[in-house]
Amino acid sequence: MPEGWDTRFTDVLAEALEHFPRLAVAGVYGIVGTGVNARRAGHVVDRGTMLLEPEPLPCLVDSLDELLFAVRVDSGLQLDPALGFDFYATDLVLQAHARGWQCAVVDACCEHWSGTPASGGVPRATVERIMANARVFEGKWAHRLPVTTPCFDIRQTGDVARFMANFVTPSD
Repeated sequence: MPEGWDTRFTDVLAEALEHFPRLAVAGVYGIVGTGVNARRAGHVVDRGTMLLEPEPLPCLVDSLDELLFAVRVDSGLQLDPALGFDFYATDLVLQAHARGWQCAVVDACCEHWSGTPASGGVPRATVERIMANARVFEGKWAHRLPVTTPCFDIRQTGDVARFMANFVTPSD
């Protein structure tokens, strides 16, 4: 985290709560809308590349990236252990929306150094993990699709597996 990040985060979180009093989940990167109308929101350094999206912040979102988020303690929201390492922030967003809560991206830039390569082959274990978690997520939220996450546009069950089969090369 950059120097002073914690103070910055609490300041922008307080600002977001003024705009969105039913705020239950706040993150640093997410998606507004779905499909072709989806817009990226946030300000992060992702594996050395600055992502400074044009969406004004704070803004309400329909999906969040897992890289960093906070959950309101009194919201009753919980991480679903069946999702493992993927889709759990968007799962929280969908849970929150189902309970009448709001979710937002706030402007608290941080660095994201993922072990998943930005291009080229993806370790076979990572591909298998993502596909297993996608099956859980897509099954759990089939009634709520379409959902666009920062990594996938899921219109129907099986979309993540189809994307992975067509566009991701597993490496050993």
